[in-house]
Amino acid sequence: MPAIEYVHALDLRTTLDPDVLSIVFTGRDPSPPESLGGHSYVLWGHDPASLPSAVTDAWGFYPVNLGTSATLSYVLGPVPGGLRPEEWWKEPSDVRLIVKLNKTDFDASLALRRIWTTHNYQTLVWDCTTFVADAARAIGLVVPARSESTPSTWFPSSMLRAMADANPQSRYLDGRWQSTDPQHRWRLEITRDRCSWIQRNATGGELRRQVTLERSGDVIRISRPNDAEVLAYLGARPGVLSAILARTPPASYMILKRGSVSSLSSQWNGLRWTLDAHNNLVTIVAPGGSPQAVDFARQ
Repeated sequence: MPAIEYVHALDLRTTLDPDVLSIVFTGRDPSPPESLGGHSYVLWGHDPASLPSAVTDAWGFYPVNLGTSATLSYVLGPVPGGLRPEEWWKEPSDVRLIVKLNKTDFDASLALRRIWTTHNYQTLVWDCTTFVADAARAIGLVVPARSESTPSTWFPSSMLRAMADANPQSRYLDGRWQSTDPQHRWRLEITRDRCSWIQRNATGGELRRQVTLERSGDVIRISRPNDAEVLAYLGARPGVLSAILARTPPASYMILKRGSVSSLSSQWNGLRWTLDAHNNLVTIVAPGGSPQAVDFARQ
């Protein structure tokens, strides 16, 4: 029975361009005697780039002379190598990482081929999988380590599986996001791990902070200190503001999760406080106790 193909899809688009471009990182398991280690290569084209009518480019990195010297190049040393138009893409594959991109990132990855046109080939150092990994880095993907100490990534197909697992969709939030509530209270402008976090109040006033995306496994969080500027914006009178600051309030935060290319969900955890009949501070309620769901749509 043929093995089940491992397929992972990832959408890195930051705008909804009508022409959807894709890169497909593809791997084949070892199949002796024709391929002792397997092979990996890259397809460029329109979505879905795995269809013959959509492929515009398909390239793999090979030794110039296929044979024992290439297979043993890790021990014997580098041999001449270079890119070749890839023919294997017409055959069944074992692993595919399909990535949708905007044109700027798509073109940046195409430019990488110039570096690899002629290059020495050495197994585990500069081979077909190194080329695939370089193309993945060019579009900002996380690429697992591959060396003598990481045997799980030695073979092309196993490296691609590890790379797919290291790049969940939830990791990629780049773009401009507007909250879908009637007041459009929140806006996020995210580039890689930086975020411009904008809050809008009922009178149209805006508070803007530059923050860093904090990642822990699949959880992505942004935090905002509850300092004097933030408390004043939220309506705290000077006396109340000073009283809150004296209690060293923890930061407010949002937990973010990407749903699709056009949707983003979050849990808002803000600071709250209570006052007595004379408008004096009684308690502060730390963020995290009563999260509020906030949905975003791409602008």
